[in-house]
Parts: sequence; C-alpha cells; structure tokens
Amino acid sequence: MSRFFPQAAYEEDQKYGRTILTTHVLTRGLQAGSLVSLPVASTVYFLRRRGSPLLRPSFEALLLRSTGRGAVIGTGLLGIALVGRMWGREDIEWQDR
Repeated sequence: MSRFFPQAAYEEDQKYGRTILTTHVLTRGLQAGSLVSLPVASTVYFLRRRGSPLLRPSFEALLLRSTGRGAVIGTGLLGIALVGRMWGREDIEWQDR
C-alpha cells in the first residue's frame, strides 16, 4: 500500500485515510471471496460427477466460474460491511483503521 499512497508517521497526518481503507477492504474482499469459493466449486464438481459426462463442465471451467462469482460476491459484501461499519465516522477514525 505504501507504494501507492505516501505513508505518514502518525495516523492523524494521513491524508488518504478513506482511500487506503477502502482499497484495502475491497482487495481483501476479492481475495476472501475467491478463497471461500474454491471448496464450493470442488464440492459441486464431485456431486455433479455422477451425471452424464456430456452435460458436465470441466473442473477448470467450474473452478474459474465459481472463483469469479466468489470474488464479486466477496467484494460486494465487504464493501457493504465497510459502509455499514464506517458510516458517520470522523476522519480520524478512518485514518486510525
């Protein structure tokens, strides 16, 4: 993060507190959603394995689709959580997080 935004010595002096926190939360939401979707994709694949092989998508396609959905859902949920948690907070509270 310090490559993109200048780092202040004290939290009170941080100019981009909201931007830094929002960027951090959204990138972690993308990663968390993708990570949580991996066991879901594996479970769905092995449960569908019993069906017809012509109708079943490959594991890679199912994994990519599930990871993409998880990333979007995770980013959205953590974005909503950030707004809910930080609504009405002062700048110093954004900088301190």
